[in-house]
Amino acid sequence: MITLPLSLLVGLLLGIVLSRFVPEPSDKSAQRLSERLRYSLVPLLSLTLGLWLPASLCIYQEAPDWFLMYLVSPDRATPTLLAGLFTLLTLSLPIGLIGMLIAEDARSPVLGPARSPALGQLGPALGLLAVLLLSLAGLMRWGADRLGWVGSFADFHDGRWLLAALGSGTPRLTGVLLITNLFVLIGVLAAGRAIAGRSSARPSSSERSASGQTPPRVAA
Repeated sequence: MITLPLSLLVGLLLGIVLSRFVPEPSDKSAQRLSERLRYSLVPLLSLTLGLWLPASLCIYQEAPDWFLMYLVSPDRATPTLLAGLFTLLTLSLPIGLIGMLIAEDARSPVLGPARSPALGQLGPALGLLAVLLLSLAGLMRWGADRLGWVGSFADFHDGRWLLAALGSGTPRLTGVLLITNLFVLIGVLAAGRAIAGRSSARPSSSERSASGQTPPRVAA
């Protein structure tokens, strides 16, 4: 997590990565998508609301104009606009995961039995990852000066004399970035493990129906 535009793309990337932790239902039921979403709901919400959103708020509090990449002037950064931007940022993780699962669910009937299941699962993920990584690289190249210099909106657009270099000139912001990103990384790993654990611990529908059946009586 760095600035808001970059964090939007990173959130989508992390959502796609987390979707790799959601295995297929063992019984291949017709409710495949809903079951996979149910597996990931609690860990995903915990990560999004417990770490992703608070981390972005901490960075914004430290350097608001830099976090917005000097795209929004302070007089236009109204509470309504900020609420919309942070809502979009918060939803980037769920959108990445849910969108990936929907793409896989729509693609699975088309693949047919002749295609490898692993290849069918990795196809959409690799395509979306490639697009997002190219977009992330392009955005970083376009906004290299906006990332490298920290200060106010007015200073950036009026000569940049009072801006500080990211890193050496902003030790506190650098520390906030390191700590928040470390916690987000730990949270992503924990969420992935929790998603895999919840799905493996939940019995399939066939197992539930089998356990609910009454054993046949043996005639004397």
